Amino acid sequence: MKNYNISDDLGFICSNCLPDLKSISNKSILITGGSGFFGKWFIESIAFANINFSLNISLTLITRDKSIFLLNNPKFIYFNFLTIVEGNILKKQNIKGDFDYLLHMATTTAHETFNGELDESKVKTLEVGTENIIDFAIKNKIPKLLFTSSGVIYGQSDKMHLMEQDFVKSPIVNKGTGLAQGKILAETIITNRCRSHNINYKIARCFSFVGPYLPLDIHYAIGNFINDARQNRPIVLRSEGKSVRSYLYIADTIIWLLKLLVCDEEGVFNVGSERQITIYDLAHKVRDMISPSSDVVIVHKDLTEGNFTRDIYVPSVSKIKSSLGVEEWTSLEDSILKTAKTIS
Repeated sequence: MKNYNISDDLGFICSNCLPDLKSISNKSILITGGSGFFGKWFIESIAFANINFSLNISLTLITRDKSIFLLNNPKFIYFNFLTIVEGNILKKQNIKGDFDYLLHMATTTAHETFNGELDESKVKTLEVGTENIIDFAIKNKIPKLLFTSSGVIYGQSDKMHLMEQDFVKSPIVNKGTGLAQGKILAETIITNRCRSHNINYKIARCFSFVGPYLPLDIHYAIGNFINDARQNRPIVLRSEGKSVRSYLYIADTIIWLLKLLVCDEEGVFNVGSERQITIYDLAHKVRDMISPSSDVVIVHKDLTEGNFTRDIYVPSVSKIKSSLGVEEWTSLEDSILKTAKTIS
């Protein structure tokens, strides 16, 4: 299988966001959580836009360990528009510079979650970290903010397409709900404080995603299936596969997030795909597309992923589609193939 180059997707992102990107030419964006799946794609997209359209957008990234970040992303050292600041959002920030936008994505990392990060730590990162970064935004008069929240805040539900208004701020306190608790607290902090200080804010409640840079060896079912199939191994299901999920391709996702960041809309928006599929059917689809000779096997073994289980995890995205004119451009089949082609 021929390897895939992400430049085509970066071009697709820019072609769908060019007016939005041009509107932030010569502007500065402060980013937390830039070392994750979304963060890498966001940085790559800005790099592509700057190189190809001379937009001079500058990024400042807060990361806990600069050396590890550059070790994992060696080409970023050559991005002269990117300033990397070593720091922890659990502490008050004192970063030099004037910023036009804040993209707040910091949370417990995917690998920390997979390895059993305690609920208390997840809550602290989101609550204290958000308080500190909002303090900085207020002090430095950053006018626009986008926070990447999560669909986990809706809790367990049998509704097929969760809508923004379905969220009721009831306490989620069961074991494995630290991420949900933390995201709820962060949303509340952002909403209240941004309204009080006239900061334009958007909250993106993010669901499930697929694409290059997605970790393939932890608790993401689609990543596990693609990795197994690409290595011609049996596709391992760790349940009966009855749970229902949906997956938005990462290039589509970045378009949605970029448009949210720069627009004048305000409030909460679901981000994800409405095209539902059972985990069982997903496993077989991945197998049939990538490694037809492989078996699909069920192994009843709990993954240590640190989150509560959800039978149905699919959003309604009618609000963001009608507000921003975005679409789900990339099919699940193309998403799977593109992700598989990045594996060496």
